[in-house]
Amino acid sequence: MHKGHIAYFTTVRGTSLDIGAKELADNDKLPAISEATLGRIKVTKKNERYYIVLPVKGRLSVSTQLEILDEALHSLLDAALELQLETIAISRSPVGDVPWANETERIQIIHENHTTPISGHIRTPFNQSGKKIRKKEGLSESRITHRNEEETAGNIDKARS
Repeated sequence: MHKGHIAYFTTVRGTSLDIGAKELADNDKLPAISEATLGRIKVTKKNERYYIVLPVKGRLSVSTQLEILDEALHSLLDAALELQLETIAISRSPVGDVPWANETERIQIIHENHTTPISGHIRTPFNQSGKKIRKKEGLSESRITHRNEEETAGNIDKARS
């Protein structure tokens, strides 16, 4: 079992929703909680360890809403900062009916978002574009530099007046 602080997902009545919390509950390692507020964490300290309950469902029969899950995770972040927790253990199993994205899917999503033209991360380097423009307009490097210096000086003069 993890020796640090533990965060786990439950219903508002304390029924565990993730595999890690169910295992801890079966071994009587979790503190009992009374009524909790949906989306708001509940922190309990036991034996120098914080147990952070994230209530994300009202009833077992109701599906987990992503907005409530998001709100609970933001509350967890706020509590971790306030309590100055360096580590928190959390199960990477499905939370109710919401699965975690597996590692290969996450890497693929990140890769797609960073390698498409829409993301803005792939572009022609300026030097290549500049060479094409100079070649097209018949300009040398020194003429472009001189033109840029004149434009900069003109902009400074306009700003002063």
